Amino acid sequence: MKNLLAALIVFASFWGCSAEPPEADARPLGAEVLSTSPGGSLRMGEQRFEFTRFIYEPVTDRFQGSHVNLSAKFGDSEDYLIVPLVDGQPTADVLILFNSVLMLVRRVEYRSVDSQSVMMRGRLDNGKLVEALIRATAGTSTFRVEKNRAFLNGVLGSGTYGQITFLIQFLPEVDTLVFENVPGSLNDDINLLTGRLIREAGFTTLIPENGVVASGGVSLFCAGSKRVIERGAQVGVHAWSIPASEVKPVELPRGHQAHRKSLTYFQEMLDEGEQFYFFTLGAAPFESVHWLTVEEIDTFGLEN
Repeated sequence: MKNLLAALIVFASFWGCSAEPPEADARPLGAEVLSTSPGGSLRMGEQRFEFTRFIYEPVTDRFQGSHVNLSAKFGDSEDYLIVPLVDGQPTADVLILFNSVLMLVRRVEYRSVDSQSVMMRGRLDNGKLVEALIRATAGTSTFRVEKNRAFLNGVLGSGTYGQITFLIQFLPEVDTLVFENVPGSLNDDINLLTGRLIREAGFTTLIPENGVVASGGVSLFCAGSKRVIERGAQVGVHAWSIPASEVKPVELPRGHQAHRKSLTYFQEMLDEGEQFYFFTLGAAPFESVHWLTVEEIDTFGLEN
């Protein structure tokens, strides 16, 4: 269903969309549920790859004019599945850049798998079957478990909620989440639900001395019942954004309903949550990042 892929892209880019937590799998699936990207996978003949990153990029070319490309990274650093989105709809032909060779996948069919996922299916000119499962809002988060610690890396999304649920249900010995490189989240609503799950479970959250955590990653870190930031860690914040809107959240009245969800969340998580939330709005615009000083971390009680 082409419309679903377009809807997922809008869903992924919107700061304030409503969302329900994804259903957690009740079966213990093994460590791969924590170590494999939940963003989907690509299969070309007998080869299978996990998607590790999604990029939405406005482009203009002589054939399709101005449109948006959804590029899904897999394999080596230059390997991408590229889905052109013309007038918000994915095209019937998509591209694969693999081992520096650009290949065309023709007559692609799309069907919905669930509310978070789309399956696409087509063939290369040589007849080889290509299938891809795209979870555009799942993020790319992975966890590496060592004794009582789970080390988190990647972009947060609905997949992260499922991973945390798995940790709680099947790895009760884990009591600490270590945020190594967490640059942000694809969906704030799901991220806030994941944060409340972390708080209810009583996890400690820790950013190590070489950790880099920003945007929605900071929101999730704040959910820790005990929070530790080692000296040398980088913690970045910025304002949220509404796509295709010139509204600047820092200019909205403090009582505006647009603040309600995130403000309530930070009030739940931090003693200085209200002050911290409004600080982030003025610290940097959405397109930039303000890296917190040691004094700011102390002022807003990010450690406890």
